[in-house]
This record gives sequence, structure tokens and C-alpha cells, in this order.
Amino acid sequence: MKAEIETHIADVDAFYRPIIRDAHLRLSGGSQLLSSFEHSVAAYRKTGRRQASGIIERVNELAVAHKLLTDPRLASAQIAYEPQIVPGPKFDFVVSAPGKPTLYIEVKTVSPQSTNDATSWQKATYRRRMVTPPMPHRNANVQAAFERYTAQTQRKLLAHTACEPSYGALIICGNGISWTPSALIAFAHTYDGPLEFGILIRPQDAVSPSAWTYPIQRI
Repeated sequence: MKAEIETHIADVDAFYRPIIRDAHLRLSGGSQLLSSFEHSVAAYRKTGRRQASGIIERVNELAVAHKLLTDPRLASAQIAYEPQIVPGPKFDFVVSAPGKPTLYIEVKTVSPQSTNDATSWQKATYRRRMVTPPMPHRNANVQAAFERYTAQTQRKLLAHTACEPSYGALIICGNGISWTPSALIAFAHTYDGPLEFGILIRPQDAVSPSAWTYPIQRI
């Protein structure tokens, strides 16, 4: 399994590094984004199999950055990774365009929790290849994660909206096994607050997402 994860690391680096590097005119903090990925890799290699979840989270951030950079709706926008705008916690991405409110984006990964990331990685990879549907007993934990991350992002947004006209978005990332997009769509439809929601589904051994929806249309 270690060799498989190392191959994944190399594939991710080969795909995303030139994209982030070449976008320096539109993406500030790109070198920091790449460094975050490198640090997650270093932590995994130092501690063995216990830190693979950090790699998954950083790759999801890279994938979101790529989606933002290639979104035609944001063609004239500038994107910043983790800028310090107000004291306290930072948003993962801040998108600004002339004459438009600032968009603050938080990226969170909701995936099964395990004390052994290598085992979790192996099980998730196997289940994806066997086309196994999400397990229903995880729904309560997933719902709780949606609610927790929404509350955290709302509090963070409140501190930022005092500075300028703005709005917020919470991008939830998953591997397509622990929960399906329909779970987040259902949550978004019952949510009555200031945030938009987005979905990124990326099997943890894949480089690119298999699904991306932003924003989720709320009713």
C-alpha cells in the first residue's frame, strides 16, 4: 500500500504543480498551496501510515483551486490561497473581481475516520473498485460533519463580512463512498443561512475529481 500511495503522490505533483505554478498571475499564495501539499507528504513519510488523511485533504484543496481557475464565471477574478484578511482563522480561498462581492471559500473533507489511514485507504480503494454503495450507518456522522463545518464557516464569514460586501461558500469533499452528493444536496435544501455549498467528489487514489458541483441549487 505504501508504494501505491507514493505513486499517487507523484501523479498528483506532476499534474497540479505546473497548473498552480503557471497560474501565478491569477492565484496568489500558489507556492504556499504547493508547500501545504509537500508538508502533508513529509508528515506521511515521517510518521508512516498515520498521516495519509493529510495528503487527501491537501489534494482536495489543489483540485478546488484547479476548478476555480478553470471556471469561466471567474475568468476575470483574482484568487488568493489562505490570505490573512482579518485576525483569526483564514479562509482557504478568497475570490475577488471588480464590481462584485468578495467570495470566501472554505474547503472541508468529510471521509471515514480511522486510526489507521493505510487501512482506511485500502478499504476505500477496494470498495470503489468493487462499485460498493455508501454505507447507511455512516449517515449520522456525515450529517453531523456537515452541520459542524457549516457552523464553523458561518462564524468565520461573520468576521470577514464586516470588512466589505461578501458572501461565503463551503465546499465539501468526499471520496464517493462514505457519502453521496445527494446527502449534501438534501442538507443544502434544508439549510437557511448565508452560505452557498459545493461538492467535490474525488476517489482518494485519483488525481482529479469525478464530480464537481458549485453552487448547489437550493430550493
